[in-house]
Amino acid sequence: MASLEQWLVGGSLALPLLLALAVRIWPVLATKRPLLLGVPALTLASFVSLVLLRDEVPLDPAHTGLALDAVARPLLVAASGVVLAVLAALPKRELTRSHVSAILIIYVGGCWVLLSHGVVSLMLGYLVTAVPILTFKEFRARRLARYSQALSLALVGAGLAWLADAAGTTALSALPAVVTARPGAFGLVVLGLALRLGVFPFQSWLVGLFESAPFGPLIMSVAPMSMLIVVERVITPTVAVTLGEVPGASATLLVISAALAAGMVVVQTHLRRALGWFVVSLHSTIFLGVLDPNPLGHMGGLAMWAASTLALTGFAIVIWALFTRRGDIDLREHSGFHDQTPTLAASFLLFGLACVGLPGTIDFISEDLTLHGSIAHHPVLLVGFLTGVSTLGYAVLFLAFRIFLGPRPPQLVDVRVPDVGTRERAVLVLLGALLLGGGMAPQSIARPLTDGIVSDNADTDGPPHTDTAPLHEAGGAAH
Repeated sequence: MASLEQWLVGGSLALPLLLALAVRIWPVLATKRPLLLGVPALTLASFVSLVLLRDEVPLDPAHTGLALDAVARPLLVAASGVVLAVLAALPKRELTRSHVSAILIIYVGGCWVLLSHGVVSLMLGYLVTAVPILTFKEFRARRLARYSQALSLALVGAGLAWLADAAGTTALSALPAVVTARPGAFGLVVLGLALRLGVFPFQSWLVGLFESAPFGPLIMSVAPMSMLIVVERVITPTVAVTLGEVPGASATLLVISAALAAGMVVVQTHLRRALGWFVVSLHSTIFLGVLDPNPLGHMGGLAMWAASTLALTGFAIVIWALFTRRGDIDLREHSGFHDQTPTLAASFLLFGLACVGLPGTIDFISEDLTLHGSIAHHPVLLVGFLTGVSTLGYAVLFLAFRIFLGPRPPQLVDVRVPDVGTRERAVLVLLGALLLGGGMAPQSIARPLTDGIVSDNADTDGPPHTDTAPLHEAGGAAH
């Protein structure tokens, strides 16, 4: 008989999917915001309760390949927070069948991926997250995005299937042991993930998507970064077994991608495209952190992943609010919106800088831990990492000065730009409280992540694990 925990996880996957199907059949449901918020709120409450229980929850893994482990729990909470924030902030004119169902479908697929411990279940979730971009009319104008999604799906699927064939099982935990026998398969997986996350030089589809795609589904596609679970469960254990530290070639590419994309943010002429480059830089930085097999660095990468999910969501919602009021803002001149939009200005700085380690937020702790990982032993990579993060922080300040400060151009002198509404304010306050609250209580972040690393290493051929006390001390020191 299924336990209460299994019912909670199963219901958290089934309810949003059923709502998405209902919205596709009865479009009028897309305009019922209380219903749209009620279902994600229930799933969020379920995942929060599972975090508090701290129990492994197998969902018949022998047949489904699904199980809730310590690493997935905080990430599922973060993903649920994202979908709730996006649906709450969605303007009335965007409460359409396509937008709402796309948001819910991507959310369900992302949760499925985070729960996956088998190749078949993982690729099923991967396919579900790609369905809106591959099939919905709002994305049809972006052919490069559709082709990139399809190619990434094919590369990752082929690589994992090849490894599973060598291992004689589809369990992800068994794949790292056979990578040395099938290095080509491992290369396909890494290449497919780099393409999916928009890592340089595969960023064109992602940056282009920000120019025209609807913001709601777009935020759900890029903020949770659910496919990084493949890095956590396959690539990082492989690196730990074969190298014992961050691989030089991959780390160098990720550092270059983060720094280059951060620099490109500053030279963009319009805000939406600048946000696209911002996401590329952030994805590359988090990829590098999760890739680190060093216990401290890896914990920092996982914490950065969860924290940046919330911070990036808040940052994108602020830019979304600006776009709905003024369209795609021209960055070649100052707009001077601060006097009329002080809350938007403050939120822009808070969430933008939180993505790059603003002191007092969770990301500050995570980046400090990342700097104490394997990258600390590679001066060139360390300098490159700091350069990328610093440049991205400068880019946030540059954008804030352009949008909110300076004299207004003549064409905007008489234009009134409204500040955040009640719903938007509630969303931004909640996200900000989570980021700052986690930063004020670092042990609450360090402990569950430490448990996740310990349990993962107990189940796989990961790196030897020492006493976990230094990890908790590092969390306090970072604060």
